[in-house]
Amino acid sequence: MRNTLFLSLAVAISLVFGVREVRAAVKQPGIIYTEEVKSISETSRTWVTVKVWEKVGNKKPVLVATVGKVGEYPTEFKLSPDHKMLAINLEKKIRLVNMADHTAITLAHAKYWFSSVDFSADSKKIVAMDYEIGKAPYAIRVFSLANNSETVVKQGVSSDFASDTAVLSATWRSKGAILVQQGCGDGGCPTGPWDVNVKTGAITTAPTYASPDPLVAVSSSYIPSGCNQFSGTAINGFKILNVATGKQVGQLKNATMSIGVTGFSPDNKQVLFYNTAVVKSMTVDPNSCPDYPTRYYYTMTFAGHVVKKVDNLQMVLRDWNLPNTNSQQRYNHKTSRTDQIFRNGKVIIQSKNVLQLQVQFWQ
Repeated sequence: MRNTLFLSLAVAISLVFGVREVRAAVKQPGIIYTEEVKSISETSRTWVTVKVWEKVGNKKPVLVATVGKVGEYPTEFKLSPDHKMLAINLEKKIRLVNMADHTAITLAHAKYWFSSVDFSADSKKIVAMDYEIGKAPYAIRVFSLANNSETVVKQGVSSDFASDTAVLSATWRSKGAILVQQGCGDGGCPTGPWDVNVKTGAITTAPTYASPDPLVAVSSSYIPSGCNQFSGTAINGFKILNVATGKQVGQLKNATMSIGVTGFSPDNKQVLFYNTAVVKSMTVDPNSCPDYPTRYYYTMTFAGHVVKKVDNLQMVLRDWNLPNTNSQQRYNHKTSRTDQIFRNGKVIIQSKNVLQLQVQFWQ
């Protein structure tokens, strides 16, 4: 009787004062993609104009911006970690779009050519590599968004890092260091990467597998793959390394199937990976190879190397807040262009124009 009285009293209070349980909103999968609406061909290059769209969950796509013209090619789209700003690299300038009201400003003009742009972890700064490809000059430029100021962290000639013909990029590795890397071919990078001190501009050699993340997956073994027309192999093994120490914390290996690494858990104690079947015959007809082979997802806990099959991929991607919503773009062999974007096997975007999936996120 006493318990019933207390229960009735609690219900009465909730009715009078409007007290109710508030459930946390479930994060929805989001993508930013581009749709080509115009192209102009010149002797050395084709220039495009694209519409930039955002789609979150089951909502209709929202037009964010229209960019690109002769002399301004949209090469890179970076969403800030807080999802409030979108940086668009147009090679000769950087456009910054407010994702709330879609207003845009030109953040900077390039002296040479912007080969990369990247947000800091707190979304307050952008680093850009301003670089003259195939020649010597470069400048690592940092823009503070709060007060619209710019700092040239380092400038010089590309031989400070690599050869004059190497394409350099700059990304944030930590609050005080910028990671500089060079474009690498199938044979790997002959030198680098490097850390550049944000305050002093001093250059030091970074760890071989330097990353802003605590862990990194490094391919360690390969098997023959007739469907890979470039190398004829597929990765079937990874070593998981601690970036700070260089020590191995885990290993993935499959004797007969290829392996791909999707990401790590927030506590860095698990890895999400997938296996796909491999066509071993080196004489296979490329047209018979599947465009999107079935992926079988698993998690592995480093302690004890415990592997578990993933039954709900979306839940893991969401809970781990990975920049992956299991969305993919689909190439249409009949029209010779990418004209669909799908998620979990279901088409979510379709167009008669060329589509490109640029960013995936959860919010």
